[in-house]
Amino acid sequence: MASSIDKAIAKLDQILLAAIGTAPAAPAAAAPTKSLPTSNSTGSASTSSLPAAAAPAAVKAAAGKAAEGAREVLTTKAQIKVARIVSAEPLENSAKLLRLQADLGGGDTRQVMAGLAQFISPQQLAGSLVCVASNLKPAKLAGQPSEAMVLAAEAADAAGNIIVRTLLPPEGSQPGDLVHLDGSTAPAAYPKVLKLDEWRKVVPGLVVAKGGKATFEGTPLVTSQGLVTLPPEIPDGSEIH
Repeated sequence: MASSIDKAIAKLDQILLAAIGTAPAAPAAAAPTKSLPTSNSTGSASTSSLPAAAAPAAVKAAAGKAAEGAREVLTTKAQIKVARIVSAEPLENSAKLLRLQADLGGGDTRQVMAGLAQFISPQQLAGSLVCVASNLKPAKLAGQPSEAMVLAAEAADAAGNIIVRTLLPPEGSQPGDLVHLDGSTAPAAYPKVLKLDEWRKVVPGLVVAKGGKATFEGTPLVTSQGLVTLPPEIPDGSEIH
């Protein structure tokens, strides 16, 4: 009786061993899982744990948001006006600055210190129309107050010499005319003072493009009279500042 039980147990052991031997082997290591975004101290998602493909998308989205912010500053806060240079003279204690008196229309005449002495003569500037950023906070340059900023483009000629030229308002423009993006309208009112860090957002997008037109990220700058341009010696792609 005992031997029969032993034989039955032995047979059962063989069956169990056979079953174990044919079972699929466990994987050597678990497949890596994608970690979920974690929150930083401000509660926003961190891109450090995002899948690799998501990180560039997040960077691209952030860049797009920054560009939108710069466009908003230009269209709603940065006041750019046509001005006539009433007089221009060199500054005794500076080789770079010219002291300008600029008529911004409506009886608004301001002193502007412009770093143009090495590129444009006072005689060329006097009587000309230019475009100025008119609501930046007044500053002092070489001890002289400067109440606006003349906008100009910079390039190198065939010999490698730097040339600088001011923006050209369209024919028929008058002092005080507002400069804005083509397809948009100037706001009813601008802030009295535009913060410098906000203006710095705008500057990288200001370039010469599309055949000598002054543009912001490809959109032309215009007045009510037409396109703002640059002289032909300034090539497309040149920066405006």
